[in-house]
This record gives sequence, C-alpha cells and structure tokens, in this order.
Amino acid sequence: MKMPKKFLIVKVLLFVLSQSFLFAQFSIDNSSGYLFKKEFNLGLHLSTNGTQLNFVSGFKQSASYYHQFGVGIGNIKHEKEYSSKNELSGDSKRFVYGKINTPYAARFHFGGRLVIFESTRNQGVEVNFVWALGFSFAYLKPVYLQIKEPFNFQDSSDPKDERYDPTIHFQENIYGKSSFFKGINEGYWQGGFFAKSGVFLDFSQNKSMIAGIEFGAKMDVFLKTIVILYETKNHAIFPAFYLGLNIGKKKL
Repeated sequence: MKMPKKFLIVKVLLFVLSQSFLFAQFSIDNSSGYLFKKEFNLGLHLSTNGTQLNFVSGFKQSASYYHQFGVGIGNIKHEKEYSSKNELSGDSKRFVYGKINTPYAARFHFGGRLVIFESTRNQGVEVNFVWALGFSFAYLKPVYLQIKEPFNFQDSSDPKDERYDPTIHFQENIYGKSSFFKGINEGYWQGGFFAKSGVFLDFSQNKSMIAGIEFGAKMDVFLKTIVILYETKNHAIFPAFYLGLNIGKKKL
C-alpha cells in the first residue's frame, strides 16, 4: 500500500532529527586547527508548501558542533491551491480561486549544526547535519480581490478592491488579486510549533565563509486549523521537503 506523502515526510523528519541528536551527543573534536567560535548565515529556502527567508546565528560547542538560533519568515501554501485568470478579460491578473486567507509564518527556533565530513584546506565539500526546533506563529491575512461586474470587462472603469467572499464573488467577476497591503491589518494570529532536519553541503573554499545548499524535511504544527481555502479540507499540520541556499561568515 502506498504511503501518503504527509506520513512519509513526518517519518523522514523524525528519523533525521533522532540521528542529529545522536551525533550531537557523541561529537568529538577534530584536528582542523581552525578556531572560529561564531557564525551567522542568511538563507533562501524553497519548499513543497512555500518559501522562507532564514537567518541563523551560532556559536561553537566543540570542534565539530555548533549551537544555533534563528528566525525564518515565509508563506505557507495549501497543496490544492493553484492560480488562474479570468478568460473574459485578456489583461486580467492571476489569482487563486477559493483562497480566503494567506498565511505568513514567523518561525523562531534553536538547533545545531554537526560537521560529519570536513573539507580539506582548499578543496572538497563539508557535509553537515542540521536540525532545529521552535515556535511557529502564522499571521492569516485575508485575501482581497479586484472585482468587476460579470460580463462587463470592457468597461474602462477601474475594478473595486473587495475582501474575497466566495458566496458572492465568482470567477466571472474577478479581475485579479489586489495589492499585497490590502487587508494587511485585518488578519489574525495562530500559534504552533516548528521542526526541521536536513543536510547542509558547504562548498566554500574559504574557511571563514559559508556558502552552500541545504535540503531536508520540515514541519509546522499549529494548535488550530489554518483556514486557507474555501470548501476544502484545511490543516493544522504542514509537513514539507525543502531546498535552500545559505551564505554567511564565521568569526573568531
């Protein structure tokens, strides 16, 4: 029987997290001779349910392990949302039909980076396990759309910005989505938890720099259902795979 995608991601995340904790407990000093005690990096991560900008700061516990603290800010997408256009108007803008809220998550986390394979002095790739646990706070911003009268798209008047109401707004009278700032002060917060685990490959040839790709699994678990789409099953748990680019610097 085929395993559902959500359960597969959860199993991968739990397994890699357990391995990260295990390696962190038994990490040993290496003989690299580099004495960098602090690090920070900025990352852009793309996942199967959104995009996130990530900032992480860390300090050395041993020659092969760094404690890390960070914050990530990004959006959360429902797996069934897709954008479309109103075919009655050639210049209409794309929108997601049925989407009533757009969640933006702020994730505050602590974790670690464990060096598994260290690169040589001037070549090679450094392989790291990374993990993080923390809190996730989602701000659900209501969706505003530009509305015109049905079958009247040749009218030169500007469309009206209205909060999307699926009971009165249908595809034939939606011109497109409104400005991002419409409704930005009308949303509400939902709290929850965040976890991630993965692998970071550092390609930097400069020992004081960080530059590489990170990939793995992550999960947001909220205390209440995050309502995104109308008349569709919404969720409180959002597991995902992710891939990202990290750049940063190490300091003595």
